[in-house]
Amino acid sequence: MNHIVIGAGIPFLIGLTIYWVRGARADMKLLVALPLFMAAGAWWAILPDFPLLWGDMAWYLRAHRSPWIDVFFWHGTIDRIEKEMDLAPWNLLAMILMMAALLAVAWRELYRRETHAGRRASAGSVTGFVAKKPEQAQRRG
Repeated sequence: MNHIVIGAGIPFLIGLTIYWVRGARADMKLLVALPLFMAAGAWWAILPDFPLLWGDMAWYLRAHRSPWIDVFFWHGTIDRIEKEMDLAPWNLLAMILMMAALLAVAWRELYRRETHAGRRASAGSVTGFVAKKPEQAQRRG
């Protein structure tokens, strides 16, 4: 699970940086792209373990002995370190916190847009357009 958390965490931290640089605002592109990049990062991080799915232990061991294994978000280094410590509860907590943060930002942006649209609508008509005064309408007619 360490691989998944790190693979999803790197794009999450990049997205968080973009969010703060923009003054704690997220547009729809960021809200859609960030979870997709997080999923792609998680898949990329566990890619070296895929040979185990089809039972190719020789390819799995060869890949894990290769120096290029760390291209997959430090997969080999994590494998060597994680044998020494049990981080499973913390990994689950990290994933839950990342997902909760994404959901909170999405709700916040939706709330901001709805209240902003509500203010525009209350300034004029329901559609947000301001009705003309009767004397303005008579001058044209």
